[in-house]
Amino acid sequence: MLSLVKHAGDTAAFIQRLEHLIRNPPENSRVICFPSDISAYILEHYNVSNRPKKPAKIRSYARDMQSKTFGLTGDTIKFGWDGFLKDGQNRFSASVQSGCEFTTHVVF
Repeated sequence: MLSLVKHAGDTAAFIQRLEHLIRNPPENSRVICFPSDISAYILEHYNVSNRPKKPAKIRSYARDMQSKTFGLTGDTIKFGWDGFLKDGQNRFSASVQSGCEFTTHVVF
């Protein structure tokens, strides 16, 4: 079952819910809307040992987020068995750069 987790202005509650999902991975993906402040938090706390960021891709994603053309696709944000971010750092970086939220599938 898919579920949309919204921020609703309560950053602490959102982070608590996200951390619960990371510690207790569901069997299938969740559709989550990530605001830029949460994107910054994830990059600071969960982006360990990822490959180098791709500045051109980040700029492209940021432009799409600002113009509201960054849509929901089958691409997923991935958190690994160790709880750290495995895929999505460029999308989170674009969210921070643009100051915009984005919605995506997330697998844990």
